[in-house]
Amino acid sequence: MFVMAQSFAEMALRRDDKWEVYFMHSYQFMLGGSDENYTHADERILFIYNSIVVPIVMLNLIITIIAEEFVKAQDRIAVADVRESLDMVREVSRFFAYFSDKAKPRYIHWIST
Repeated sequence: MFVMAQSFAEMALRRDDKWEVYFMHSYQFMLGGSDENYTHADERILFIYNSIVVPIVMLNLIITIIAEEFVKAQDRIAVADVRESLDMVREVSRFFAYFSDKAKPRYIHWIST
């Protein structure tokens, strides 16, 4: 969406090529490449504006992706904690069952939240 807005802004300033050319130039600019010579003052202002806004948009995008993955990891952590607690209970009960006499089995019951 931002690439399209940037390409329309460039198209409004120059009006000499097709929209696809401006779109490709804007896309390349978003990826960090710029081989254009900005001769007019309004083109330089657009370049400076885009040089400030594009990194902010990209950082916002990566922060959003990381935040979503963090929420997913937090949802999975409760299940992993309970599973690990039950594995420890099973391991301890096997240890005590091995050393106890066979006639009287003993059990450890551990409930954790």
